[in-house]
Amino acid sequence: MGQVLTYLKPFAMARQQAGQRQLERRPAARAAVKLGVRITASKGALDGTCTEISSTGMKVRVNQRLRPGQAVKIEFAPPDGGPPIDVVSLVVRVDSEGAAFWFLDLLSHETNRINTFVDRLQR
Repeated sequence: MGQVLTYLKPFAMARQQAGQRQLERRPAARAAVKLGVRITASKGALDGTCTEISSTGMKVRVNQRLRPGQAVKIEFAPPDGGPPIDVVSLVVRVDSEGAAFWFLDLLSHETNRINTFVDRLQR
């Protein structure tokens, strides 16, 4: 639990500071993308399409409804020739466009891969 709270602290701080300024609240750059993902939840696996990605999370269009607060495993392969990334994620929001996830256990080299991918997409 302590690791999860340590991970989520930057997000909480960004939200606190949002009242003080009207800048981007997200702690990482994000980019629009169309990337296939596989989500494994307690009731099985489903496929979706990532529509936005950052090194802290992603937005995924899925046909099955997920619950905010639900923990899932997401597998996806950035198109850089590297191995697929498996990451435990938390469903933070669900709306008509899909579900938003926070990554909970990315390794530093995976974070770097995603940041490089996002940088390329933003050019």
